[in-house]
Amino acid sequence: MWNKALLYLFCLLIQISFVWGETITQSPNHNVFKKYKTHQSKLDLSMRALTNENQFSKASVFDLGINYFLNYNVNPYIFFNLNPTAKLQSGHIQSIDANEKLENRLSILNAAVYFSWMPVSHYAIGIMNSSDIYSPVLVAEKGFFSTQLKQSLIAKAWTFSAQAQASIPNSESSVTDQNEKESTPLLSSAGISSDWKINEKTFALVSINYFKYSQIPTSVSTQSIESGNTSSDYKISDTERTFKYAYEGLDSELSFSRYLGKSLYIIGNGGLVYNQAAPQGYNQGMLAGAGLGLNISNNQELEFSGNYYKIEPDAVLAHYANSRFFRTNHQGYELNSSLTLKKEKFKISFSFNDSKLIYENPSQSDEKLYFLKFEVFNVAI
Repeated sequence: MWNKALLYLFCLLIQISFVWGETITQSPNHNVFKKYKTHQSKLDLSMRALTNENQFSKASVFDLGINYFLNYNVNPYIFFNLNPTAKLQSGHIQSIDANEKLENRLSILNAAVYFSWMPVSHYAIGIMNSSDIYSPVLVAEKGFFSTQLKQSLIAKAWTFSAQAQASIPNSESSVTDQNEKESTPLLSSAGISSDWKINEKTFALVSINYFKYSQIPTSVSTQSIESGNTSSDYKISDTERTFKYAYEGLDSELSFSRYLGKSLYIIGNGGLVYNQAAPQGYNQGMLAGAGLGLNISNNQELEFSGNYYKIEPDAVLAHYANSRFFRTNHQGYELNSSLTLKKEKFKISFSFNDSKLIYENPSQSDEKLYFLKFEVFNVAI
């Protein structure tokens, strides 16, 4: 039933997006055979103050983030994508078991080579940002070593694509989590997507993929069960646990933005994950959000948005899931606001997240999170 319902929804969204796209006469330039820049690079800096509290821990953290982006075109058919990130933290974390602690980390979100034979069609291999492949409900934004094959058809501002990808998931780095006796974990998926884009404020995107986790290490399953997944009745040992259910099913995502007038625009996003291997009441994760943006002047832009989410215990594999939604077994809402100064390349944003447990779990609790963030983007280098 869910498969048919999601397929019907996807087809309906394609029709809606097609009508939307047909009302726009301007179309983007997709000709890769014209002159191209050898490389494009930019640097983003951010500072964030975060406060988080639950029954097990309390944290007040200040962190500095550095993001570097590089696209290097070898020729019209081959290009490299590189995106290293660095995070430095200061503050304090108090937790019952002392497991939570501050960390400074250097990681890679993208380091991949793309072979493109026509616009928006490619074969890619390397470290790829998981959020570019899967929905935010299914996985967090991390660099997964992946391979992807994507074929697209373009009609004016509309792009229809079919893609297949396989990733080696990891938690914090490009090193997998299994021990020497276990197989390498794998996250594979295949699906279709529909995309209209005129500019940063006029676009619509919908995608649907069938995903499957396999060969998950016991270190991952043990930590995931502590974060909300259901444990099997069989115990590997006193400290190791394995999953009761497998993780495979449908992963879908929707986002859009469009002007309502000269200055006012709407934004929206959503995601739905359905794990067909788990029972009803435990197998669905969803995100739904909407907001408004206002161009106060040519230089100032103001946005307000809100999201509701509900991630049931076995909808997603917790170890790789989004900490933004507190892994699994949580439902709640988040409120976001931001002010962007375009000429100064500066953005200030504030977010609040209030989350409750769906089912009582001794290793989990309700959560509240506040953070204030300052960003400087497109820094000259």
